[in-house]
Amino acid sequence: MRLVLAIAALAALVVALLGSAQAPAPQAAGDAPATVQRAPARQHTAPAAVARAAAVPQAAPPLHAVEAAVRAARLRGADENEIYRMRASQLPAAQVASLVAMEAAEASWNGRVAEFRRQCASGAGCATERFTPQERARLRSYEAPALRQ
Repeated sequence: MRLVLAIAALAALVVALLGSAQAPAPQAAGDAPATVQRAPARQHTAPAAVARAAAVPQAAPPLHAVEAAVRAARLRGADENEIYRMRASQLPAAQVASLVAMEAAEASWNGRVAEFRRQCASGAGCATERFTPQERARLRSYEAPALRQ
C-alpha cells in the first residue's frame, strides 16, 4: 500500500515538473481506476508545413550563379532593367547597388578608352592628360608590347 502511494506521489511530482496536461491524476488507495483519455492523434497538415517552410528565410544563391544567369540573359538580349530585376530578386539590395555601380564605372572607362583609341588612330594625337596617373598606367598595360630587336 505504501509502495502504491509512493509511486502515485512520484508520478504527481513528475507531472508537476514536466507540466503534462494529458497525464492522469494520481489515484488514492482504494479508488477505482480511472479511464485514461488520450489526445487525438496529430494529423499531418500539408498546407501548414508548406507555410512554415515558406516562412523560413532561404539562403541567397551564390553570386557566380546569379552572374551566370545575367550573362545568359544578356546574350538573349535582355535590357538593363531586366538584368536589375533579375539580380534584385535573388541578391541583397546593397549587393545589387554595388554591381550596378561597378558596371557603370566599367562602361565609363571602356568608353573613355575607346574615345582615346579613336583619337590616336585618327592622327589627332594621343593626349593622355585627361587620365589620372593610375589610369595612364592602366592604359599602358593595354598597349601591345614592343618587341626589341
